[in-house]
Amino acid sequence: VNEFAINGHENRISYVVGSGHVYRVTAKTGSESAAALAREVQRLLDEFVRTNHWHKRQQEIVRRRDRDGEVFLRLFVGEDGATRVRFVEPSQVATPPRLANDPSASFGVQTEPDDVETVRGYYVDGRFVEAALIQHRKANVDANVKRGLPLFYPVGKNLRRAEKLLRNMSVVAGIQSAIAIIRKHGAGTRSTVQQFVQGQADAAVTSQATGRTSLFQRYAPGTILDAFAGTDYQFPAASIDAARYVVVLQAELRAIASRLVMPEFMLTSDASNANYSSTMVAEGPAVRMFERLQHEMIEDDLELLSRVVRAAVDAGRLPREALSEVDIE
Repeated sequence: VNEFAINGHENRISYVVGSGHVYRVTAKTGSESAAALAREVQRLLDEFVRTNHWHKRQQEIVRRRDRDGEVFLRLFVGEDGATRVRFVEPSQVATPPRLANDPSASFGVQTEPDDVETVRGYYVDGRFVEAALIQHRKANVDANVKRGLPLFYPVGKNLRRAEKLLRNMSVVAGIQSAIAIIRKHGAGTRSTVQQFVQGQADAAVTSQATGRTSLFQRYAPGTILDAFAGTDYQFPAASIDAARYVVVLQAELRAIASRLVMPEFMLTSDASNANYSSTMVAEGPAVRMFERLQHEMIEDDLELLSRVVRAAVDAGRLPREALSEVDIE
């Protein structure tokens, strides 16, 4: 739960998904029957988007994929051929104890014995679910690795250090600013100092828990202090220098931003040092990355929608020509 990490996640969602994608079904041929079939498939997909709250689900897909390194989408097909999508938590996908010694069933993913990229199914809560009913989107690993890694996994230590540094800076500054005045009595003994403090106090409060009495003195705006010889007044708040720590914090945040392939202001929301021209240049690599992530998500979405159409065909809701005579864009 790190504010900088949350900002990174939200920015990726905003740029990759935005307000949501729009799907259009087109006929491969110019015949009237193909056009009618395209309209029928379009109605099916519009219903899928509406009943599954797909635009919100797209945002959650990006957040889960970045946060967990993977996202599991399970398809439930009704008798009417309509498909409903639900998330499966990564912790639910695990290898049953009876298959602990089977390498092809490791990490809860059942694959071909000689081909780790050909998935047969997944073990969800100990039960086998066919691969056709689950779409597994993983991130930050090679194709022959069964499970994904979180987006911030390589810079987790940087996030923890940045969080700790920011906390310590705030606590120290809070303590320093809370102490308004320090009076130094050059020639005073302990008893004379205590008598002086009691004499200057405007109020005294005794704690019922500890029995100690705290003395308070009110300084109104514009108060003028008169000190006798040997008394020195110091103001700790004047010596606070947070700038030297801010430089270290910014260095940590740049390391995190470099992992995200984002300019620093997209992670910190601080654009005070960025002029228009340098900001446009800094956004260049990020734009390319967002386009690549969008293209990857579009491919995954189209693959899922093709399963939705196939499920409707298998249920008899659509003719079999729907698999070959229309395109989803």
